[in-house]
Amino acid sequence: ELLATFSRIHDPYAKLERITTYVNDTKSRRGERCLESLRQCVASLVERAEQMTERGVVQAGLWWVIARRAAEVAGIDDVPAGGVEFFKTTSDLLPVLAEIDNDMLLNTACSCIVEGTDDWPNRLSALLPTFPLSVCDQTANRLRKIGWDSTRLEPIALAIVDSPVEHFEALLWLWDGPSDPDGIPVPPASALLSKIVTALEECRRSDTVTKETARRIGIRARAVLSARKYERFHRCLDEMDSGLGRTLRVRINRLDNLGRVVRSDLSSEIRRRFPSSETPKQSHPWELEDVLYATEEGFSRKQDEVEHHVNVKMKKNAKAIGDAAERGDLSENSEYKFALEERDLLRARLAQMNSELASVRVISVGDIPTDHVGIGTKVTMKRSSDGESYVITMVGSWEADLEKNWVNYKAPLAKKILGLQVGDTVEFDHSAAKGTYEIVELDNGLAQETLSQ
Repeated sequence: ELLATFSRIHDPYAKLERITTYVNDTKSRRGERCLESLRQCVASLVERAEQMTERGVVQAGLWWVIARRAAEVAGIDDVPAGGVEFFKTTSDLLPVLAEIDNDMLLNTACSCIVEGTDDWPNRLSALLPTFPLSVCDQTANRLRKIGWDSTRLEPIALAIVDSPVEHFEALLWLWDGPSDPDGIPVPPASALLSKIVTALEECRRSDTVTKETARRIGIRARAVLSARKYERFHRCLDEMDSGLGRTLRVRINRLDNLGRVVRSDLSSEIRRRFPSSETPKQSHPWELEDVLYATEEGFSRKQDEVEHHVNVKMKKNAKAIGDAAERGDLSENSEYKFALEERDLLRARLAQMNSELASVRVISVGDIPTDHVGIGTKVTMKRSSDGESYVITMVGSWEADLEKNWVNYKAPLAKKILGLQVGDTVEFDHSAAKGTYEIVELDNGLAQETLSQ
């Protein structure tokens, strides 16, 4: 019966399942396995793997792995050796492993790689960022056992966070926490969470991410973020300040691919932890080089700008490249070359905007200091020589407007007065205000009544 049903099955996963079911059934009935029949099944798998190897088909790796796993399940001592040779002689393993949609079988493939060459640590370390969460952990443990320390494993972590969409499963592994926390230098939880959100944002607005990839990333993100009643997420919020927390809430509220329930749970917890009336810690935030401060409105406008950049400008450019390519000889096609140059500029601009969005901290009315000049403070000054008033408001670069005297807090003029208090004086030499000024009043520049003036 085993041989009859096995021969009618064509899918390799189903063939392995048939052998597994037979072995489990005999165990449950305390019967004897027919080793001869099992050997014939494994031999059939090996024969198929050899045929596909001869034809150079990438699925050959899947068949070799299933043949090996089937032999292990069946309890056959002479495990097929062809799989080890296949993985040893295959230079590009990524397309081969992409055919293996099973964590257990991927680990079997890793065993073949380990047995096949002395250079297996370098091969596995290069593949680790592409593995599913559980396989990442087992691969890292393999490397740890042969003495790889944090210095050698750090580049792996950097490669993962640098490409959050491409290496999303590995990113979730870092977020969930490796089983050996001292074995690999894991970035701060807040940085990893930001990268997870970045990947979800890219799935929403990029036409280079397939629908299947976007769907898979959304499902995995929901599962991992909500695991153990959001335990990891709650611990991550403990490490955040209010500005970063509120920025995160704005970003999460736009992620429809995160699912209504999970998105609502995450947003509600952030709001509970960081209410808008919370008084922020005063630690000269304007001096932080890797942080950009913006209002929620400014942040939303910038996100809209990014979506317009991706969905309008980059799509228009892609069409221009396609239209130009249809006109013939590309070497003499100036329109094609111009479109390619424009594509490079658009990609560079998108990378810059994504980097800025990832470093933003949203400020609200409750964050604005009025005992000293800070980000969001409206400053009223009077010139010592004639009493003429000069009013400016410290804002982020996205809200700066010279006509309204809203000044970027990173501008040289702003840096002269940040941190000063009422009664302090400052010397200005630019065209809008020259002379010595005394600070006479400080107000909340984001208060509704102030903004309307």
